[in-house]
Amino acid sequence: MQSVGKNIKYQRKKAHLSQEDLANMLQLSTKAISSWEIDRTEPSSKKLKELCSIFQCSSDELLFGESIASLIYVPLYDDISCGKGSFVLDMAERTVSISSSLLGNHKKYFAQYAKGDSMIEEHIQEGDLLIFEQCDVLENGEIGCFVIDEDVATCKKYYRDLSSNVILLQPANSSYSPIIVSSDSIFRIIGRLHTVIRRY
Repeated sequence: MQSVGKNIKYQRKKAHLSQEDLANMLQLSTKAISSWEIDRTEPSSKKLKELCSIFQCSSDELLFGESIASLIYVPLYDDISCGKGSFVLDMAERTVSISSSLLGNHKKYFAQYAKGDSMIEEHIQEGDLLIFEQCDVLENGEIGCFVIDEDVATCKKYYRDLSSNVILLQPANSSYSPIIVSSDSIFRIIGRLHTVIRRY
């Protein structure tokens, strides 16, 4: 979360206003605006309302940098395997807040942290937060979350040979072999990778 000063500076520049422009609109000195923006002082509640009116934004956006209404709470499950597969999908007991600007409307999502290195060639590192769109159908080459037998969740690239109906889950690391889903396995597509939020 950014400081109030940084949020004011961001909104001022977004509105294409100089410190002097904003100072004149608020009947203050440029020194007062500068003091806000370097977090030496903060605007009074009255000036905060005036700032919101000038910037056409909510007080949440000035105070927190993100409107509370623009956050979506996504179910967070146990770590997803980006290795050989060893994590179980269960009832989500936690959520993670994601900006709605990263997500599409009218869709359901879930999140898991990546573990392992089998997807590093797709720039997925251990500890990254993976946001999946819930779905049960994928196109060849798409990255998804899958469950094979005993609800073991894994993240891989999806391929299906329509002629043989063979399903292949391909790692993005040459050190790993693909997972061939046998015909007698219980296999489910859980979601399509939508966004990767880096750990750093």
